[in-house]
Amino acid sequence: MSSSFAGSNASPLHFAAVDVETTGINPDRDTVIEIAIVIFGREGVVDRFSQTIDPGRPLPLEIQRLTGIGDEDVAGSPTLGAVSLDIRRRIGSLTIVGHNIEFDLRMLAGGGIKLPNHSMDTFRLATLLMANMPNYSLTQVAISLGLDPGPEHRALPDADRAAAVFIELLKRIDEYDERTLQQAAKLAQQAGWAEAQLFRAAADRKVSGPLFALDDTRDLPPELRFAEPRERPEALQRTGSTDPLDPGAIELLLSDAGPLPHVLDRYEARPAQIRMAAAVARALDAEEELLVEAGTGTGKSLAYLLPAAMYAIERGERVVVSTDTISLQDQLYGKDLPDVRTVLRESGQT
Repeated sequence: MSSSFAGSNASPLHFAAVDVETTGINPDRDTVIEIAIVIFGREGVVDRFSQTIDPGRPLPLEIQRLTGIGDEDVAGSPTLGAVSLDIRRRIGSLTIVGHNIEFDLRMLAGGGIKLPNHSMDTFRLATLLMANMPNYSLTQVAISLGLDPGPEHRALPDADRAAAVFIELLKRIDEYDERTLQQAAKLAQQAGWAEAQLFRAAADRKVSGPLFALDDTRDLPPELRFAEPRERPEALQRTGSTDPLDPGAIELLLSDAGPLPHVLDRYEARPAQIRMAAAVARALDAEEELLVEAGTGTGKSLAYLLPAAMYAIERGERVVVSTDTISLQDQLYGKDLPDVRTVLRESGQT
């Protein structure tokens, strides 16, 4: 069992970094096994608190391996309900900071501690301010900011790290001119992010004019490329159609008699690809989940992109494609989607 705290000196200029370790990721059935709260400001950390929590059942082996927390570490610890009032008192009305903080807040709420405080997510801030990173894990962000990554998957080190990352990101925000900050605030607000107020507050503190204009993006630093003006396609308008996709049309587009041989060098129709595309089309029409196992050489990208694009055109609705790797995302965006667009254009679809 462990607990530590230094007396509170929090002020309105301080934040509360919160991190929890849990038995899993489902707030309905999993529980908190460790919580840490770090009260900090621009001047540094002023308070630290950490506490192991008794989940009332044995810890899963994979969680013990991930966190290094064993059953013996939580034995004799208080339950989450027993420290609920203490946690609320320590955080008070401070804005809560964390990496993917919604997870921590959901897990606390699942244990009966619903915190009404405003929250700031260092993950979201990093995606805005640190473009083109391989991933945005807390450790990766900390390393990229020149911070000591320290141990992972323990509540107090993670809360300390989130606090340090937040301060460094605030410093980056302060480096930009008023106009850029206003644009960042606008984009963040449109996304429904509470972090918009950080950019707005920084813009309000600026007294000088912009160092560069957003209509001249040649001088934009890499981390602000998200603010570059881009041509946007017209917004999709729902057509009201509920007609199912035509499997015959999909098969024709993917066949040797379709436009693909003219678009792709050495293209050959693949029966497995056609079957997969038909299955994707049926799943889209029925709004069902589909799990596909397809080997190398099947042509998976076209098999799901083509029916997805046809569905979007037919219904006037977006279809979201999520990838496991950035490299696949780049391939879809830079090669496969343009090919699909060409195929549909040649077949008379827009």
